[in-house]
Formats: sequence, C-alpha cells, structure tokens
Amino acid sequence: MSVKTAQGGYAFAGGQDTVDFCLPLVQTTLVLTNALQADGFINADASYQWKVDLRPFRQVKLTGYIKTASASANSPKLQLRYYTATSTTPGNFVQLGASSVEISMFTGTVFADSGWIDLKEAARIDNCFLGLMNIGGDGAADPAINNVYAYFK
Repeated sequence: MSVKTAQGGYAFAGGQDTVDFCLPLVQTTLVLTNALQADGFINADASYQWKVDLRPFRQVKLTGYIKTASASANSPKLQLRYYTATSTTPGNFVQLGASSVEISMFTGTVFADSGWIDLKEAARIDNCFLGLMNIGGDGAADPAINNVYAYFK
C-alpha cells in the first residue's frame, strides 16, 4: 500500500517491492473465438476497459493463464494499454509502459507474466482508462484465457 508522506512523496508501507493494487481483468475462462488478427479490444468487446488512478504507481505487470494456446503464427498476445478518456476506438489506446505490457498466447498452456515494466510518465494520471487488447490472431484460432490480472506498484 502506498501512503502519502508529509514531504509530498509516496512511501511503500510494505517495502518498495510490495504490490499496491491488483486489478482483475478476466476472472473466468474466456474463449477468444476466431481471435482478431487486427488490433482490437479483447473478444472484440470495447467494455474491456477500466477507469483507474495511476498517479501513485511506477510499475505494472500483466499476468494470466493461457488455457488453450493459439495456433496462429502471428505471435498472438494480450496487451494492456491506456488512454486519457473512454473510447471504443482501439487505436486511441497507446502503450502503457516503457515497453509493451503484454503476454503471449502462443506459448502453450502456461501461466504467463509480462514482468515488471516501468509506467510511462504520461500514463500516471487520475482518470486513466486501461484497455485490454488482443492482437496477432488469425481469425480462426480460438485461444482460451483465465485469471488475467494487472498489478501495480
């Protein structure tokens, strides 16, 4: 948990490596029928976005369980991106971290983890809208995912 200090900065109650915020993104098995090749919201559903306050956080990681891997040769992955407002246009959402916050859906049945990635300074705002995106499908393969979470510290 982060706490505001008298000097105006943030201190970590459990130490700097403590996770401060866990955001559940997908909590039951979701089959991505004919997963998109083009950039788009997961399951072609723009409701997969969340409004959060990222001001106190410096890092993010994305994790999830790949129940059924994609057979697509297009490097299918889930990506967590951000925008400054809600939008149904996937292209408005941009890279959340210093590198892409993503997990592969091509690695077999596995628990996937992006590792900790520094947040872009521009994303560290109140009213930050996070969008969960799916890219690299082939329009035919049907990967299945579960227990997808975003962690912030």
